[in-house]
Amino acid sequence: MPDGTYSPPAPVQQLDTGELVVDFHGEDGRHQVFHLSQMPLPGWHAALAQALAIRLGPAGARRTLASARSEWQTVRRFLRILTQLPRPPSAPSQLRTTHVEIWHRRRMTETGDKRAAAELRAIGALLGTDAFSNHIGSEPMDYLQRWVRTSDPAPTSGYSDRELHSLITAARTDVVSLRDRLRVSGELLDQARRAPQDLDPAQRQQAALLARIASDGEVPWPGGEFGAGQRRRRELAAQIFVTIYDVAPLLVLGIALTGRNVETLKELPVEHRILEAAPSRSV
Repeated sequence: MPDGTYSPPAPVQQLDTGELVVDFHGEDGRHQVFHLSQMPLPGWHAALAQALAIRLGPAGARRTLASARSEWQTVRRFLRILTQLPRPPSAPSQLRTTHVEIWHRRRMTETGDKRAAAELRAIGALLGTDAFSNHIGSEPMDYLQRWVRTSDPAPTSGYSDRELHSLITAARTDVVSLRDRLRVSGELLDQARRAPQDLDPAQRQQAALLARIASDGEVPWPGGEFGAGQRRRRELAAQIFVTIYDVAPLLVLGIALTGRNVETLKELPVEHRILEAAPSRSV
């Protein structure tokens, strides 16, 4: 966290060259600067930069780099198609309903109804921001909002309370098992370092094997037929490492406890700081 008084950067910045840029900092830890000079129709750039700053900012709907790039590409396609019209709207105030209709029909031809409807919702949300409130006429906005309402995808039912409880309980059980599994191996290795004489021969042999695996990451082949050998090798690795089979319950429990989406959780770095000490408790 910053020391002292913190002034966040302006959502829209103007470079020395006069170019407008929008800074994006996603919840997935990724960052990108979007340059408005890459967009056609310069007369749209000022309002568009403000609208994108709203959509891609901390309170916006796009919180990962992938979703921000998708919004950016949708807007670029929208403006590019407008430039190909006989009389392109050189400024937002010149946008007419016929312009939107032509763009929408072309996207339906190119991508199909479902994708075109998704892009129409994105453009409708962008042009519906305060940045365009005094620039876009009522007729094209009415058209966009009417289509946005009628093309919203039908809601799908979520999990019932019983199903959600069962999923979280299963994930929690698997994560507790993972925690206990790694804790047992850690305690065995710790005891082998501190007091190896307290271990029986089998425990000392197991501790030496786990220590070697932990040091170089190489899990030895246990011998036998391929299928059985693979299974025993995987079980041996699981005593030291988090395996691919542990990832799903970790992500499910992480989503349930934090409310973050799976893409954000997958991008979390190992490096972290504990800002507030929490009381010790079980998973």
